[in-house]
Amino acid sequence: GEKVTVYSISGAWAKVKAGSKTGYVHASFLANSNPDNHADTSTPAKTTTKYVNVDKGSHLILRSKTSTSSSILASLARGEKVTVYSISGDWAKVKAGSKTGYVHASFLANSNPDNHAGTSTPAKTTTKYVNVDKGSHLILRSKASGTSSILDSLPRGEKVTVYSISGEWAKVKAGSKTGYVHASFLANSNPDSNAGTSTPAKTTTKYVNVDKGSHLILRSKTSTSSSILASLARGEKVTVYSISGDWAKVKAGSKTGYVHASFLTNSNPDSNAGTSTPVQTTTKYVNVDKG
Repeated sequence: GEKVTVYSISGAWAKVKAGSKTGYVHASFLANSNPDNHADTSTPAKTTTKYVNVDKGSHLILRSKTSTSSSILASLARGEKVTVYSISGDWAKVKAGSKTGYVHASFLANSNPDNHAGTSTPAKTTTKYVNVDKGSHLILRSKASGTSSILDSLPRGEKVTVYSISGEWAKVKAGSKTGYVHASFLANSNPDSNAGTSTPAKTTTKYVNVDKGSHLILRSKTSTSSSILASLARGEKVTVYSISGDWAKVKAGSKTGYVHASFLTNSNPDSNAGTSTPVQTTTKYVNVDKG
């Protein structure tokens, strides 16, 4: 029930101020209202109902923790109804029958996949287009892993059907093949639909928001072990091409690379003289089991 001020949320983590201290907590345990405002209830602020959506004959594993090495609590059949308490990154905390645990969120759908006889189409799909540099290709893989087998190499502008997006990966159908691609390289429109332009469908402008005297590292890849391209000062304006997980692909000056997305804000943190308060904060309450 403790009240905290939320500065930003990045992936599974929220940057918050609690009392006089600022740090990071798991965002899935924050609620918009005090969980004890209604006496004697420990019900989470909001739950949703979803259905297991795996291939026919397959099952979805319910685990004790958000790890594929944790113990198995149950094996959930296609179409089974579950109550979703929270989603954090790739994992959803759910109740199935009398058991509560964690499943991969990408295999949950808003409606029973077998409600319409004879069809196994997910509840909703979207159409997107491959948006990579000209001459480059997007790799379609058999699993959501950079080490899984390659099914195809998709050229810039190819149309794909998106079934789901989980973390950095999107499950898509390209031609007759279904597999996984990096979601950050998909756009809502064909990048070449306007002749002669290779500008991504949408970019945004953000500003570096680090502590005064600190700098934000611009790297060549989405890894803290990749090479450093530049060191960006607080308040520096950058163009954001895409955000995937914890990382944002940005252009700073003449250099394009990757930075931690949680240190970008919509306006210059120093635009109001003398204040280093982030542009927007929200108030949330800690929502864990009593005790």
